[in-house]
Amino acid sequence: MSAHSFRRHWREALQGFWRNGAMTVAAASAVAVTVLILGFLLALVANTNHLTTEVRGQVTMVAYFKDGVTTQQISALEQQLRSDSKVQEVRYISKAQALQQMKEQLGANSSLLAGMENRNPLPASLQIKPKQTEEVAALSQMLQENPAIEKVNDGGQVVPQITRVTNIVRGVGAALVIALALTSAFLIANTIRLTIYARRHEIEIMRLVGATNGFIRWPFIIQGFLLGLCGAILPIVVLNVGYQYAAQRWGSSLIFSMVSPDALLGPLTIVLLLISIAVGVGGSLTGMRRSLRV
Repeated sequence: MSAHSFRRHWREALQGFWRNGAMTVAAASAVAVTVLILGFLLALVANTNHLTTEVRGQVTMVAYFKDGVTTQQISALEQQLRSDSKVQEVRYISKAQALQQMKEQLGANSSLLAGMENRNPLPASLQIKPKQTEEVAALSQMLQENPAIEKVNDGGQVVPQITRVTNIVRGVGAALVIALALTSAFLIANTIRLTIYARRHEIEIMRLVGATNGFIRWPFIIQGFLLGLCGAILPIVVLNVGYQYAAQRWGSSLIFSMVSPDALLGPLTIVLLLISIAVGVGGSLTGMRRSLRV
C-alpha cells in the first residue's frame, strides 16, 4: 500500500467516523460498556484465583484428641503423620497451650478464663498442614478412624466454595460479555452500512474506474478499528484508576491481598484493547459483507 493510498484510506475512514454521529456514539458506547464490564470481571476473576491460591497455601487441619488419651498414642500419631508424604507440617498443641492461645485471642477479656488451669476443658490437638488441598479428604478420613481422635476440623470446604463462586462468576460474566460484544458488533455493522449507503455513488464510480476490492474495503475496516479503539479508551482509564485506588485504599485491610496493580493492569489493558479492536473490525467486516457487494 502506497503512502498516498494509506492517507486516503484514513481520511475516508475519519469522514465516515464523523458522518453518522449518532450511530458512531451508540456503537462506541456499546463497546465501552462491554469493555468496562469485561475488565471488571477479569479483575474479579484474577483476584478470586489469587485468593484461592492463598487459601490453598494456608489450609490447616486440626485433629482434637479425646480426653484421657495417652502420651504414647499422641506420639504414635504424630510420628505417623510426620512420615506421611501428604503432610507438610505437624504441630502438637497441649491442653495448656490451647488455653493460653484462647487467652491471647480474648485479649482484655482473658480474665474470663481465670482459674481454669486446674479444670481445663480444652482438648489437646495436632495442627496439620497438608502439602496439597486435594489430600485433605484422605488425611481427614485417616484421622477420624484413629481411636485417639475425638474430632477433625479439616477446613477443606473453603477452597471448593471459592472455586464454585469463581466458576459462577466466569459463567455469568462470559454470557454477559458475549451478549454485549454481539450488540457492539451489530451497532458497528449498522454504522458501516450507513456509511456505505451514503457513499454508494462514489463506490460505484470507483468500481467503474477499476478500483480493487481491497482499496474499497480499507476505509471501512479502519473505521471499525477506530470505533473499537475509541470505545475502549475511557473504560480502560476508569479501570486503571479505579483498581489502583482500590488497591491503595482497601488492599491492606482485606482478609486477602489483592493482585498487584503492576502485575494486573498492564496485561489487562492489552487484552481489553485487542478485544475491543477485534469487535470493531469484526463488526465492520460484517457490515461490509451484507452491504458492500465486492
